[in-house]
Amino acid sequence: MRITAIENVKPGMVVGKTSTIIKLNTGEIAVIVKSYKDFATRPQVRILTDKNGQKITAQPTIELINNLTYFIVKVVDDFN
Repeated sequence: MRITAIENVKPGMVVGKTSTIIKLNTGEIAVIVKSYKDFATRPQVRILTDKNGQKITAQPTIELINNLTYFIVKVVDDFN
């Protein structure tokens, strides 16, 4: 898995469109399922792996705009 850091993220900047795979500050890997124009860094995401990289079957959805303890730290370029 190759990971590229998000640099110089500014309000209104598009971090990732729907289907972009990202890593959260919790260590979990998630996929963006819904983006918000005015809150590009606070999308709705579906969790794919736990903090140890283990795939999970429940795959909960989290609204980052409502859960301020979660944030995107990296965009994952290659996820299997």
